[in-house]
Amino acid sequence: MLLILIGVIIGFYVLYLILMTVVEHSGIVEELQEIKVLLKEIRDEICTEHVNEEIKEEVLSMEQCPACGITLAETDEACPSCGLSLNNEEE
Repeated sequence: MLLILIGVIIGFYVLYLILMTVVEHSGIVEELQEIKVLLKEIRDEICTEHVNEEIKEEVLSMEQCPACGITLAETDEACPSCGLSLNNEEE
């Protein structure tokens, strides 16, 4: 019984080695590496475009303080530089 078990284990190991050799020489590994590189490039491009859109939206939402000219965010209620209240402008 022990010899049969050892024979089965050796047989599976040989089959594993044969399959690994076939996969390595079939070009699948190289193709998977190319796909991985392309996916990373696409991810980086999408992330860069997303960040650029966020920056554009942030810049477009900014105004200048009428008193000192500093650039303000749309959410500012007062100028961080001169302290001018910006709530009166919206009314």
